[in-house]
Amino acid sequence: MEFTKKPGSYDLVGTVKALTGEIEVAAKITIESGKTTTKTVAVEDLGLLILTIEDKDGVPLSGAEVVIKDSDKEELKTLETAADKVEFLLAPGTYFISAAKDDATAVDKEVVVTAGSVATTVVVDAVATGNVAAGKEYRLLVQSQGYSDPELKKLTDGVVGTTAITDGTWVGSDVGSQIIVLDLGKEHEVISTELVYLIDNVSWVKLPNTISIAVSSDGVEWTLIEEKQYEVPAEDRIVHSETHEISKNARFIAFKAVHTGWLFVGEIQAEAIVSSAKEVDGDLKTIDLNAIFE
Repeated sequence: MEFTKKPGSYDLVGTVKALTGEIEVAAKITIESGKTTTKTVAVEDLGLLILTIEDKDGVPLSGAEVVIKDSDKEELKTLETAADKVEFLLAPGTYFISAAKDDATAVDKEVVVTAGSVATTVVVDAVATGNVAAGKEYRLLVQSQGYSDPELKKLTDGVVGTTAITDGTWVGSDVGSQIIVLDLGKEHEVISTELVYLIDNVSWVKLPNTISIAVSSDGVEWTLIEEKQYEVPAEDRIVHSETHEISKNARFIAFKAVHTGWLFVGEIQAEAIVSSAKEVDGDLKTIDLNAIFE
């Protein structure tokens, strides 16, 4: 800030806008004739918080959404950052920081901001997750005429079908059970998996009677994760998704759906920690699909 005044003594009074409100600034300035006077004013009740947003492996998370809360965890500010660092002017005290970028999150990281001109740097650790099934290979036990998937691409291409069974995106099976084995290519810390189904009661397209899910790192030793029945939605025709918790290291995920009538699956996703990918031996082509759930 620059201004021109006659020689003399002056009181400087103003405010600095901080996230927690306006902070008053007061100082005395003496201006001498023919000289330029420079005055640095220290704001005692103000701190600078610098947040560095990274995932747990130190990968910068540019463009994250950052939420800062007061000591009672009441939200003060939410903003989208353009880089992996963001700064706040705050009154000294305790604050809580949350950050999110796509599927990476960090919740209520506590930080103490001190008064003065010293910056406080906080690294907000987050875990970057994503759909590691996108574009990956898989096998089907059964290919049904008319609703087949000869190139084995439909279930991981990211395209979710409409409620029309003829739109070409659905993989159908009209037998008593279907087994699908998904190969993630590498072992991941898999958080969950999601399956997208079509329900069309008029055409006798139903959810499975039961769904079983197993995981494996090598395609030989399998761990059964879940066997359950779905709650059937009330709608007669709907695109419906179901999410299953995995919380295991795995390269392969196997699904067994026992059903009456038609089963239509449109997409399979696997949410995992992106940085956890690890090379392990395994061959999708040699897996005995029928033996997985025996």
